[in-house]
Amino acid sequence: MVETRSQTTVVVSPVAWQAAWLSLHFVLDVATISRGGGDLLDPLLVTTILDANQAVLHSDLELQRRYGDHGSALPDELRRPISVHALSVSLRLPYETVRRRVRRLADQGVCRLGPHGVVVPQAIATSAPYVAVQALRVARLAQFETDLAAAGVLTPGHSALDEGASAVRASDRALGRYMLRTCEALIALSGSAMAGFLLLGLCATNLARLPRGAAAPWPGAFAALARPATASELARRLHMPAETVRRNLFALAEAGFAERSGRGWIAAAPAVAQSRVGRLAADNQIALRALFARLEALGEPPRDVASRPV
Repeated sequence: MVETRSQTTVVVSPVAWQAAWLSLHFVLDVATISRGGGDLLDPLLVTTILDANQAVLHSDLELQRRYGDHGSALPDELRRPISVHALSVSLRLPYETVRRRVRRLADQGVCRLGPHGVVVPQAIATSAPYVAVQALRVARLAQFETDLAAAGVLTPGHSALDEGASAVRASDRALGRYMLRTCEALIALSGSAMAGFLLLGLCATNLARLPRGAAAPWPGAFAALARPATASELARRLHMPAETVRRNLFALAEAGFAERSGRGWIAAAPAVAQSRVGRLAADNQIALRALFARLEALGEPPRDVASRPV
């Protein structure tokens, strides 16, 4: 498929659309697991804080393996704080919203707020509730890998997912980076994390009659296949307050990403944004390659220190 805007051509292959279709459900499922019955923004904040705290690990596979199992985590002295301002800029959220939520998370013991910024301490990252959520996220990631392979999107190889409990934390870190990259892309497209998440939920609900393993619905066929979804239906499916859903639906409609249909709503792509939607699918395929390349690298045997050149 070729879409153009301002002489920019975006070529999106059938494989990329299939990957996007499977990724849509995967991202929604991981978000639901991560929030554990709460709202969406708190786990998004925690994931962003953790990613910044663990910056020392991002380019060091040996350290990632050392702190990769479900029982270990990066020591507090190696964790880098992130400021509330940097969090608000990264997620395009109002500073006061982030400050208030971070303060509440700190009061709950989820993070520590100090003069240099926010840190999720090692004790939280190794707590039983956190480890349980990690295990569920990684189990969903393993199913995602299977689904991508079955659809011909991915050629499976040995990865950290094959290492079981010894690599749960390392796998979850790689997953977290993919989720943040996806969130950044959705924010750029829709204007906010909540609107982007709701847009995914609207697409999934519109096409709920299609099996997840079905061939991806191409954009041109979406309207013919879509069934309108009411705001209350979306609120139940996404476990979001009805007023939050309605507010974001109207914001999406104003931007051209949602249209009224009877008493419900259908996801849409305005002409001026169609190339951006295509770019989102193409970039998602790149992000998936990076995710599974990281998992494959983590699944390789660690290098023998004695054999390294001096």
